[in-house]
Amino acid sequence: MSLEVPRDAFAQSEVLDQELRTGSRYPNARTGELNASVVTGKGIEALLGSFDSQVHAAQVIFQEMLEYTTSICFEMDEVWWPNITKTVTGVTAGGSYEFTYVPSKDIKGKYGCQVTYGFATGLKPTQAYITILQLAGAGFLAKTTAMENLPFGLDAVQEERQINLEATREALKQGLFALVQSSGQIAASGGDALSIIQLGVDTIKGMESGQTVEVAIQGAYQLQKQRQEQAAQEAAQQQDAAGGGPGGSGGPSDLGSGADGVAPGQAGLPPGGLPTVENLVAGFRGNGNLPVSQATVQRRVPTGT
Repeated sequence: MSLEVPRDAFAQSEVLDQELRTGSRYPNARTGELNASVVTGKGIEALLGSFDSQVHAAQVIFQEMLEYTTSICFEMDEVWWPNITKTVTGVTAGGSYEFTYVPSKDIKGKYGCQVTYGFATGLKPTQAYITILQLAGAGFLAKTTAMENLPFGLDAVQEERQINLEATREALKQGLFALVQSSGQIAASGGDALSIIQLGVDTIKGMESGQTVEVAIQGAYQLQKQRQEQAAQEAAQQQDAAGGGPGGSGGPSDLGSGADGVAPGQAGLPPGGLPTVENLVAGFRGNGNLPVSQATVQRRVPTGT
């Protein structure tokens, strides 16, 4: 028996195969059929670009199917189960969600639905990253939207909260570093640089004990405030003791006075702390008919000698 096959059959098979590839947008490069003697990696990537359009076309078809199916489900809920409370759970942008609804109350004849795969539909992950970064860098896209459309699952809200937390901690550290670095100039100008150094030391000790940056810095400032208050109290006690006030060794008999019993610096002033005649005259005021005089009592504490 003769097994000869006409050449037209092979030609027709190639035509059908090419039509199948064209209709399905399947690139020849994926099967190794390249019409080039030397092909670089960039060239292969360009030849495989049509495969992305195939994914995009499939997603467009799925989008229409899902929108139509979901609208039918909404209508069925309202017609057959109008007053039954239903629960919807799912995952979006890397985070889970859950809510309840009543068809007769929440749907109300609105059966429309919009399905989207994001603006990076059909793009490869590397191309999607570049597109998202360019749009976000140019200010055409919010950072939250960019994170929600990344090729991998991500909780945009939680991630943004964590980013802000890290940025704030970094700002606190930079502020503390700048303060410690300025201690040299403060010491050179005669200022108190020891308190600044002690602030940095207390912060390090707090972080060594397992505290976060913000808690360690806050605790160090509180310790510094307590030291300053304690130093101020000690200075006040020493001043009272030196001046013969409360807690000192001196008493009223130790107060310095002149030969006539008037404290130094107050000679010629009225006794008992009364105002002078000049102060009384300066206090005259009125509307031109009856002047009004006003007197004040000034108390002066004599200085010790």
